[in-house]
Amino acid sequence: MDNNSGQISIKDLPDICRPWQVAAAMGISLGTLASWRHAGNGPKYLKCNRLVRYRRDDVVAFLKDSEIATAKGSDEA
Repeated sequence: MDNNSGQISIKDLPDICRPWQVAAAMGISLGTLASWRHAGNGPKYLKCNRLVRYRRDDVVAFLKDSEIATAKGSDEA
């Protein structure tokens, strides 16, 4: 965890994550993550009774699927 920003690196997430860990790693609020979950727009999640958990691999896949290529973001200089 980066002590200055309060954020967690995606690579430092455990295999099974709590919502606050995912929100911190993504730099979003818990409310935003919950809204995405309820709308079906966020990363895949697990639900056991009332407990919500995320797999790190699903969070990474969500971020990769959300990537948008731009002309300025290409490797050409």
